[in-house]
Amino acid sequence: MIEKTPPRTSAPAPVSPAPAVVSPAPAPPIVAALPPTPTPATARSDTAKLKVEVIVYSEQRPLRWAFINGRKYVEGDTIDGARIEEILSNAVVLVEDGRRVTLRP
Repeated sequence: MIEKTPPRTSAPAPVSPAPAVVSPAPAPPIVAALPPTPTPATARSDTAKLKVEVIVYSEQRPLRWAFINGRKYVEGDTIDGARIEEILSNAVVLVEDGRRVTLRP
C-alpha cells in the first residue's frame, strides 16, 4: 500500500511592515514684511489733531451732526481740507486726498 503524504504547506513568511518614510517638516514660508507706507506728514497732522466730541445720529441724514474741535459739522462740510463723508452712530468718516479716515470720540 502506498502511503500518501499530505502536501506540504508552508506557513507564509512573516510580513514586516514597510519602513516608514519620514520627510522633514516643510519650512515655514518666507514672508518679507514691508514697512507701512507712511502717510504724508500734512495729512497725518491735519486729521490727527481732530477730536470728535459729540455725535448726534439719526436715520435721517439731514439730522446728523457732530462736534469736532468745538464746532458743529454736518455731512458734506469740510474741516482742515477733509470732507465729512458720513456721520455714523459711533464715528465720523472723512475723505482726505482720496483716502478715508475714521474718527471716533
